[in-house]
Amino acid sequence: SCDEVSNTAYYPKWIWASLLPVLVFKVGVEWNSLKYLLILVDAMNLSLKVFGMHLGFVVWLVFYGTMSQISLADIGSDSMFTGSAIVSISCPDSKLQETWDLEWQHSFFAKAHIPAPKLSYLVGGIWVFSMLQMLWPLCRTLTRAESQMPFFRCCRDKDDVLYVDDVLFGAAEASG
Repeated sequence: SCDEVSNTAYYPKWIWASLLPVLVFKVGVEWNSLKYLLILVDAMNLSLKVFGMHLGFVVWLVFYGTMSQISLADIGSDSMFTGSAIVSISCPDSKLQETWDLEWQHSFFAKAHIPAPKLSYLVGGIWVFSMLQMLWPLCRTLTRAESQMPFFRCCRDKDDVLYVDDVLFGAAEASG
């Protein structure tokens, strides 16, 4: 909702609690996935690294577990900022779109006769792009063309290479 004094949107602080179910689900999925990864790490005698340093499992787990949860908090804060910005633009007596249009007039784009985009579309579009860029690596990994790339060259399988699809399908079969 809009603050009548500042003409900006705000959200209640309890909204952060809405991330808790997502956090619990994410931790569960990551922990289950980690079980399969650790089998490969142990079988191939790979070392776990943080910033290029070989560290023990507990340090590695704490570091990457913490970074994963910070990533979720970042996604949540980006989403809340986007929502607040879009609502702020639509607040009564809001000057944000007008200020954006004035700033645009002084840009290179205006000199190239490119009209100013609507600020709410720009903010929303950037948010959508930030969400899509998280899906891109997953989509590339799971496509059939990419699945024939070597997973680990040191492992023996058909043609003396273990492929990504072999690992993914093997993990899926093992999980039932």
